[in-house]
Amino acid sequence: MTIAHPSHPSAPGPSSFALPLARWFEARLHDAAVAHSPLVRMYGIDVIDPAMLDRFAPDAARPQFVAEAPSIDRLRRLPGSASVHQHDAIAFVSTRWMPVDDDRPSRPGEFGRRRRARVVHIVLDGAVAAVARFDAADAVVVLSSAA
Repeated sequence: MTIAHPSHPSAPGPSSFALPLARWFEARLHDAAVAHSPLVRMYGIDVIDPAMLDRFAPDAARPQFVAEAPSIDRLRRLPGSASVHQHDAIAFVSTRWMPVDDDRPSRPGEFGRRRRARVVHIVLDGAVAAVARFDAADAVVVLSSAA
């Protein structure tokens, strides 16, 4: 299933919705106070109004939890995971320990500082976007966006 959009050459294509959708979905998870999990969670997302994604309107899209497993490979092998292809986009949510930009010099043998972050990957019509939110942070960090 793909997102309906005007066929006008200057109209944004579905791939341009990947990053706004990733930011929107992470904001929904943050607002819902979804706890960190050692498992990777998979959601199917139906986009209702792409123009409302940048405004973080709760009804811009409709996420549906599909499954969770210790890894993406195991998620793909679960019996119900194929149902995610009935949606406009697929979201993978995981918790990672990510390096922190730190100005203080490290000492020999010292490991770099890391913070826990929730990472959201969106796959939408061949485009991929990933965002992360560190614990106790209001801002979302864009990790990647590619078409």
